[in-house]
Amino acid sequence: MNTHIHDSDGVGRDPHLPPGDGIVDWPATMRAFQSINYTGRHVLEVRGGDDPLDTLLRSRKRLLSFALRAG
Repeated sequence: MNTHIHDSDGVGRDPHLPPGDGIVDWPATMRAFQSINYTGRHVLEVRGGDDPLDTLLRSRKRLLSFALRAG
């Protein structure tokens, strides 16, 4: 089981923004995963931009920060 993770711009498109670049309330989202004892994987599904590795590392760092805040 896994969940594809990305942010949204809220206008009906699916831009696959890095977490924190859109409108998703990530601490609340992470609390929701915790509340159901989700043990699956979170798969980052974000557009790479000019520097895909930087985008991936930044996205991972943000998700870990959001998860800690949800704690």
